[in-house]
Amino acid sequence: NIEIIKKDAENGNPIENVVFGVFDANGEMLDKITTGTNGKAYSRGLRLGNYTVRELSTPPQYNLNETVWDVEITDHKQIVKLEVENTPVKGKIAVKKIDFDNNNLPIANAEFTIFSDKECTKPIETIITNEDGYAESKELRYGRYFIKETKISDNYWISEEVKEIFVSSH
Repeated sequence: NIEIIKKDAENGNPIENVVFGVFDANGEMLDKITTGTNGKAYSRGLRLGNYTVRELSTPPQYNLNETVWDVEITDHKQIVKLEVENTPVKGKIAVKKIDFDNNNLPIANAEFTIFSDKECTKPIETIITNEDGYAESKELRYGRYFIKETKISDNYWISEEVKEIFVSSH
């Protein structure tokens, strides 16, 4: 009787493993449904009447959609379709470059590259420190990234260290 179609708000891809609750007029949960690989979930066998649908949980790479949908079923063969979007969790990667011997001395124009792979062969973005030694990436989607210093002024040695960084919800 209720079909939920779950999509990524940015790219429209289906989202799997999102759990919804179907509630009656008294707030009692009648059904708990989970989206499949196609982003769809179905609640069947509901009687004629009014219901609410709420998202209960979502994969960690998405923000929970807190909308409450009111649904009215007026015909036994009726299928109410709800298209629901989730926004992806995003975050920024920031670096502060300072002199090894003098921690109060920021280093400007140091270049760092953010990669999607540990081998550092798939660059995503390059950031350059300002006069305060600070640089920040654009918003990146939830996931694992790697950052490496790729250029530095002639007065310094470039670091070969690769740092693993996670963009997560909290």
